[in-house]
Amino acid sequence: MTHYPLAAKIATDYGVTDMADGMRIEMLAMEIDGNNHTLESLKKTPGYLSTVNDFTFTDEYLQGLLDWSLSLTNY
Repeated sequence: MTHYPLAAKIATDYGVTDMADGMRIEMLAMEIDGNNHTLESLKKTPGYLSTVNDFTFTDEYLQGLLDWSLSLTNY
């Protein structure tokens, strides 16, 4: 369950308080954490596509999440 810190970061950054939004954020975090995605491949995943109507993620923010997730797995 290493996606929890990433999900918490996204939820905190975007002020998520709704349970449905939280679940979508968790799906995105699991997608980022569980796969070796590039920015382009991430944007094609169900985890990302489920969030695009509710959240405005910049490419820089998403790349930062990918990089941060990678740094967590390098321990």
